[in-house]
Amino acid sequence: MIEAMSKSLGIVQHAAAKVAAKTGSTTEAVARSHYRWLKDDEEYKEAIERLEDETLDFVESKLFELINGVKVQGKNGEMVYKRAPDKTSIIFYLKTKGRKRDYIERKEFDLDPDQKNLAMPIVAFVPAMDEDEEGSAED
Repeated sequence: MIEAMSKSLGIVQHAAAKVAAKTGSTTEAVARSHYRWLKDDEEYKEAIERLEDETLDFVESKLFELINGVKVQGKNGEMVYKRAPDKTSIIFYLKTKGRKRDYIERKEFDLDPDQKNLAMPIVAFVPAMDEDEEGSAED
């Protein structure tokens, strides 16, 4: 099952289907066994946790490929983008990993009591506040 989990990037149903096809069992039975082993077998659980870390590393490497873009040598010898850096990936990374450098998102809502519906949110990037900078609700 661990090998199948590795090949399926940790997706239990895909791994269980592969194992079931080889063993003649059902996908559901193999999946149930997987979850039981996670609960009862510490070595199995540790192997799956290592696999999850490896999968995360792999996916992060793909994110960085999107962030960096892909350059190839052009006709004149200069390096040109075969695939340009992906702006959405850059924004995603900054929102999730750039928090300590003040890349956070805050949504503001217009709560005018005379309106029956909320206005569309305005999305803005604002600096993160340190705990000692945050005021109380009374400020």
